[in-house]
Amino acid sequence: YNTALAKADAFYKKAVYFSYALKTILEIQRPEGLNLSSIAIEMPEEENKLKITISGVSDTRDNLLIFKDNIKNKKEIENAYFPPNNWIKPADINFYLTFEVFKK
Repeated sequence: YNTALAKADAFYKKAVYFSYALKTILEIQRPEGLNLSSIAIEMPEEENKLKITISGVSDTRDNLLIFKDNIKNKKEIENAYFPPNNWIKPADINFYLTFEVFKK
């Protein structure tokens, strides 16, 4: 029984909690005119965080800036990165970003 319990414990420690990551992402307020088109979630070697990649479309640069500020204000999110090419166009912006969500 001890071996089975140890295996079960190891499995649950490595489990990716997609629901927690999705809840965190969906709690980020998005301005009107900004839509998400894809979300990718991966678990790096460090067991306490998830790496998130999001892409989408924003009607204006100002809405994308608001979204960026909303992301940076979430305490569960760290290392948010918006590449420089997200900021070139003033309107109809196809953007992507990456950040890390730390599991509880």
